[in-house]
Amino acid sequence: MNTSPLSIKNLTVHYDNKIALWDIHYEAPEASLIGILGPNGAGKTTLIKAILGIIRATSGSITIFDRPLQRTHHMLSYVPQRGTVDWDYPITALELVCMGLYRSIGWFRRVQKKHWEKAYHALEQVGMQSFAHRQIGALSGGQQQRIFIARALVQDASIYFMDEPFAGVDAKTEASILILLRTLKKEKKTIFVVHHDLSSATKTFDHIILLNTTIIANGTVKKTMTPEYLKRTFGSSTTLYEEETALQ
Repeated sequence: MNTSPLSIKNLTVHYDNKIALWDIHYEAPEASLIGILGPNGAGKTTLIKAILGIIRATSGSITIFDRPLQRTHHMLSYVPQRGTVDWDYPITALELVCMGLYRSIGWFRRVQKKHWEKAYHALEQVGMQSFAHRQIGALSGGQQQRIFIARALVQDASIYFMDEPFAGVDAKTEASILILLRTLKKEKKTIFVVHHDLSSATKTFDHIILLNTTIIANGTVKKTMTPEYLKRTFGSSTTLYEEETALQ
């Protein structure tokens, strides 16, 4: 029996007549912090959305702990890119986090005290409890990122998918998010993070997926972050990364 949290076989995705992902094969390690790296347009967000079933694959199969994706949505949690969210929507931070509990609350049912308490605890975990009743549009970029992570936490998933959670946040917020992700890993969770900063990837992740329409390499940081694989993934844009690495 396959015990991998995520198993992908022969996954291909098209947008109209354009190939977005091609022949993806992947087995995720358990309880790991996994970075998905690649150039713009490489298919990083598409890969996450295909795994979650948000977009339909042209071909291939995806299983979660050896079970079909259709039966395991409750085990998955997703933090989208901050730029894709309507921050003008009239909702508070606490209300947004509570939306992550819709599976246990049920549609069109009253939110109970235990639900509000769980949502508030999630805000405490990301240091946002004092902003519980603040409208989400009045929050800074880093604060908005943290409340979406809180919404993911409240779902108590087995696998987390986060699309550029470090983008546009200050150093303090980035550090607090990283501590939180490492705590999830200690709790035997598997976390996938779309990331764009090559220079910090080696210190952030246990495993790396290098993606450019197809998977160029995956595995430990030592195995994947080599000049050969990086050039195959990014082309000549890895020069600065290599220079920075040489100075360390």
